[in-house]
Amino acid sequence: MAKKVTKKITDKELKELVDLRNKNVENLTVLGNTDYQILTLEEKKWEIKTQITETEEQYKKALTSLRDNYGDVNIDLETGKITEVKENLEATTK
Repeated sequence: MAKKVTKKITDKELKELVDLRNKNVENLTVLGNTDYQILTLEEKKWEIKTQITETEEQYKKALTSLRDNYGDVNIDLETGKITEVKENLEATTK
């Protein structure tokens, strides 16, 4: 019987292939983690957008309530001081 000759690549070639495959597995893992982080951030972004919308609605309701109580006035958000709206002052002085 003829002796079967087994051919092999060199150790250096084998190491290069194994290293490249391992690097690709590592890159795929990093990509998966990055995609997960993006998904989590997108969910957080939508939560924040919802909170902004809710806060804007609450702000509008608060302004409406204040307008009902004090009329059409300006409110200094630092001091709470109320002043008449300039348009009203100009209309009453003409």
